[in-house]
Amino acid sequence: MLGKLILYLAFVLAQIALAESRTPQEALKNGVIRGHIGAFFQQATRDDPTYGDINGFLAYESQKLLGYKIGASTWIVPKLYQGKVGDFDRAQNYFVISDLYVDFNNQYQKFGFSFGRYKINEEWITHQNEALSVSYDKLNNISLSFVWSLRNAYTSNYFLSG
Repeated sequence: MLGKLILYLAFVLAQIALAESRTPQEALKNGVIRGHIGAFFQQATRDDPTYGDINGFLAYESQKLLGYKIGASTWIVPKLYQGKVGDFDRAQNYFVISDLYVDFNNQYQKFGFSFGRYKINEEWITHQNEALSVSYDKLNNISLSFVWSLRNAYTSNYFLSG
């Protein structure tokens, strides 16, 4: 009984997540906001930086409208302490916009594109990139992807690079 209830709830949540909006206002209003707050401390040896920080992450992703969606996310990392002057600045940025993008996906024609700063997970390019990517999957057993990347940035819970 509990298994059926969990399966039903998962199905309902998936339908809500995959639903497309009818108006731009509805797409923005029904978007998803997520985030977290954490702390990081690094005690290093030799010349590596020693520091501590509080890190906060905030992201927003709109619901799809005619296949389009927008998203944005940012990291804010205030310094708690540093072992010696400049340690924190050598290792971290205080503020990074990790994502700011427009995404389009036509599920019927199997065509999509993304533009802006977003996370890519292709064979040869990963992490946040400022890029344009286009994909086409309608051919049997063949998937075509094109990515033009201006620059790459590594962003994780523990390290930020603009």
